Amino acid sequence: MKNLPMISILVVAGHLILSGYACDKATSMGQDSTAKEHKQQACMTDADCMTVKEDCCGCNQGGKQKALARSQEKGWMAQLDATCGDIMCMQMISNDASCKKSAICQEGQCVLK
Repeated sequence: MKNLPMISILVVAGHLILSGYACDKATSMGQDSTAKEHKQQACMTDADCMTVKEDCCGCNQGGKQKALARSQEKGWMAQLDATCGDIMCMQMISNDASCKKSAICQEGQCVLK
């Protein structure tokens, strides 16, 4: 019983470490090439844009979101599924600034604003 507080601390620390690993892993996966990123964000109107989770965990699980062209949603989600299949995320609302923004079309590119 004396070790119960220490075990609790270790469990919480483990969750924080794993959620950080998930976000770092997912963030690096989205940095393939500039040309690919432009295609993922190409738009003509605000209606062409949407927000999607940028990393494995998303805003409802301590992560981030990004702007994406609606036409690219299936491909992006497939990429996340392939990369994040073994990642467990904590249930916590993110404080990242991206989570408070909406996707709009600005100069032919979907951006968060």
